[in-house]
Amino acid sequence: MRATSSPTTPSTLERSASSQAFGGSSFVLVYHRSPYDLKTAADGSTEFVDQKSPNGIIPTLRNLFLEERSGTWISWRQDEDAVNAADERLTVPSANPFTLRRLPLTETQISSFYHVTSKESFWPILHSFPGLFSVDNSDWDTFVGVNQSFARAACEEAAEGATIWVHDYNLWLAPAQIRALRPDVRIAFFHHTPFPSNDVFSILPWRDEILDSLLCCDLVGFHIPRYADNFSRTAINLRGARCGDPVPVAVKFRHHGSALAQPTVLPWLEHNGRRVHIQASPVGTSPDVIRELRDSTEVQTMATQISEQHAGRKLIISASRVDYTKGNRLVTGEAFKRIPKIRFFGNSALSLFTKIASGYWHVADSQTGYTAINARALKVINWDKMFKRYGQPNDLLVKLNVEGFRVQDVPVEPVYNVGEQSGINIRKVIFTIGSLL
Repeated sequence: MRATSSPTTPSTLERSASSQAFGGSSFVLVYHRSPYDLKTAADGSTEFVDQKSPNGIIPTLRNLFLEERSGTWISWRQDEDAVNAADERLTVPSANPFTLRRLPLTETQISSFYHVTSKESFWPILHSFPGLFSVDNSDWDTFVGVNQSFARAACEEAAEGATIWVHDYNLWLAPAQIRALRPDVRIAFFHHTPFPSNDVFSILPWRDEILDSLLCCDLVGFHIPRYADNFSRTAINLRGARCGDPVPVAVKFRHHGSALAQPTVLPWLEHNGRRVHIQASPVGTSPDVIRELRDSTEVQTMATQISEQHAGRKLIISASRVDYTKGNRLVTGEAFKRIPKIRFFGNSALSLFTKIASGYWHVADSQTGYTAINARALKVINWDKMFKRYGQPNDLLVKLNVEGFRVQDVPVEPVYNVGEQSGINIRKVIFTIGSLL
């Protein structure tokens, strides 16, 4: 897809609330990533291409524009001359074209805002690992400044009475900044990550500013009722918000029987004269698009080929965000019965050594042959320096952890004949691989 562009001068970012002009978009999505990768064509025009390794939420957010005829998506772009650079405004050609406005940020700003403050400081708190939090892993001033840039851009794009959707914790402060400039708009915030309990969230030194900003919204959404309730209780306890009477959660959610089950949820909060609706609604996919792809001739032909090629085999499909997936025969109930004893004990010992050497304590059965690896890991790992013999999978796990790759085990049934004898020289293998590790 090719795009048309028009510049936005730096002076437009300096409007005050009193001089704020309305934009033309009835719907504005504020999310730090762009919906597509941008590529320069041979004629110098800009083309939008699907991302090779897309962020999981991006295709879903793009679906919001399928029926929206005057929408804008606001994201960042890297520009080392961000102080003097103009915002980039592009028209994304589609059935319902929308505007992409990209804000210039330096590499230092992106690293500080996203990789350091958001990921190293906020992320452990959001996922309830307070022991990993350090206030030193943050640059609050840069975080505030980047949020302000997104908020100003959203206000300039929004039509009178528009809806502005702010997506995820990286933009915690944008709602309050938007509300100060544009009291006429409706603000929705979706918290894509978990929201921790009150005692964990209270560790953040900036908890009041974050909560006050979210309480400027008209609606705050979460994936599940437990996260919604955690937020509500935190707002009540720390900011004195009032609340509505609890109501039963929707039937699609578990009311009991799991760690995150929640029987009731608070439907709304009130703070500083504003009622904030609280909603639990998992962000999903577009089922019509998936069904259309599934039923296409190309996909059906490929499915038939895969079925025929792997007839009688067990296929492992890794759909989570991992770089290397491997089978684990040791966790099945039949492992001790079906795997030759010398192999079972040898594999168990090597798995322990590999855990210690690689740091992947959640991984076992290091000698399995059921593996899958993604393209990025294939390119990064130096295969020429890889151990070439029986210790290769052990050496690979060590190298994967050195590079910070994510590894996951998948339970598989061991394929051996009952009572089968192994001809492996266990002493040679153990000492060779043990020495390697």
